[in-house]
Amino acid sequence: MKIDALITVATFVLTVTYMLTLFINNRICILDREIEAWKCAEMEAENIINGSNFTVIGRIEIKTIYWNYTKKMRLEGFGQQKMGCAYTYRIRSDGSLLYVEVCPYKACKP
Repeated sequence: MKIDALITVATFVLTVTYMLTLFINNRICILDREIEAWKCAEMEAENIINGSNFTVIGRIEIKTIYWNYTKKMRLEGFGQQKMGCAYTYRIRSDGSLLYVEVCPYKACKP
């Protein structure tokens, strides 16, 4: 009876340890991809604010929200497998809010 309880506890501890190890390792991998997507979102927002063209590296959703709550939306680039998704906000010089969401399928180049 005592050996059964000991084996059960040992199995439980090993299983929980294994699950936590898998979770931590996979989370780091996913976090790296989302950080890369966030960098892309920041670069694309700066490109839009500066008036230059943005590079289509995946799905890009751009929303401009004005003071009277009207929205202007634009979607670009669909298709390939994405690395992750991230978004950022900017306040433009005319007082409108710029929302940029990027889901890249490759790393951004500055």
